[in-house]
Parts: sequence; structure tokens; C-alpha cells
Amino acid sequence: MPSAKGDQAWKMSVDLNKSIDFCVWTLLKDGLRVEPFDSHRDGTRVLSGAGLTESGWRKWLEAVVAEQRAKTRSMEADAHETAKWKKWQDAPDLWTGDPVIGWALSDLWEAFGVLAEKSRTESSEKVDELMAGKNLRRVLKPYQARLTGLRAYAVHYPKPVVLIFKPDTALVGLGKFDPWDFERQMLQAAEALATA
Repeated sequence: MPSAKGDQAWKMSVDLNKSIDFCVWTLLKDGLRVEPFDSHRDGTRVLSGAGLTESGWRKWLEAVVAEQRAKTRSMEADAHETAKWKKWQDAPDLWTGDPVIGWALSDLWEAFGVLAEKSRTESSEKVDELMAGKNLRRVLKPYQARLTGLRAYAVHYPKPVVLIFKPDTALVGLGKFDPWDFERQMLQAAEALATA
């Protein structure tokens, strides 16, 4: 339900999230394609060879996104009382399918952690640049009456893509960090959420 307080209460954020990015990275590493993340090269096929399917990956991603949203909500609700914040669960811990895949995800999580730490600062700066050059709040104004807010998680994917999670969340594949692609993706996410 949209806020009655108007523009000031409408929240929009674009964040990098290690757990969500990890889920997408596993597709790139393995080569499994799950729409809209279906434009990458073949990979090792270790996870899909162990039984990871499109539906299994999507169910896991949904759990990871729900976990991140719950954590963020707990932080926003009690901004100054960190003891009340929901504890983080790493993405592999949210896998509920075949334990063999869970163990493989845990092994990959360790490798991903090293890569993610190396690229985190650079990626954060690039996302900040995408946000700085645009007045997304103005561009998204037509959707503020229909959405309570828009929380976007930027993920490393070679092509600009959008995947929504009702009521207010979208994954945005960064592609080549193009500002016009990014604006189109944010508009696409808002439109999809507003009409879902």
C-alpha cells in the first residue's frame, strides 16, 4: 500500500548484497541458465551435475532475497538497537534441497568471498556513479503512488536484466554499468512491480 506521506516517505535504494550476488554468481560459475539470467557462457556444470535445477535455484534465490529483506527491515525498525537486528544467514545456509548441493554451495561461498571482497569497493563506486548521474526519484515519480518503495539489489551479470520480487524488490543485472541501461532497468522494475 503506498504511503500517505507523499514523496518524502517513499523509499528507494540500490544496494550490493553479497548473498544475492552469490546466487547469480553460481549460475555464471556453473553455466545453468535461469530466466532472466540466461545470457552467460557455459560453466563447470558442477552444481547442475549434482542436481541443481532451475526451480531449485529459483527457490533458493527467493529464500535468500526474503532473508535479506527481513534483515533490512529489522535494521530499519530498530536502527539504533543492533541487538534487535536479525542475524545474517549466509546464502548457502538457506539452501533446503539436496545436501550435496548445499555442501558444494558452501565450498563455492568461500571462493566467492575472496572474489567479492576484491571487487566490492570498485563495484560500490560504480553503483554510486550510476546513482549520481541520475535523478531516479524524479524518473520514478509516476510509480510512487502505486509502490511503497523500490529496493533494488545490483548483481554482477554480463547483461542488463531485471527480476522482481513483490511487493517492492528487484534484482538488477549491472551489465557494463551503463547509466542509460540502469535507468531503463529501474523503470522496468518499477513498472513490473506496479502491475504485478
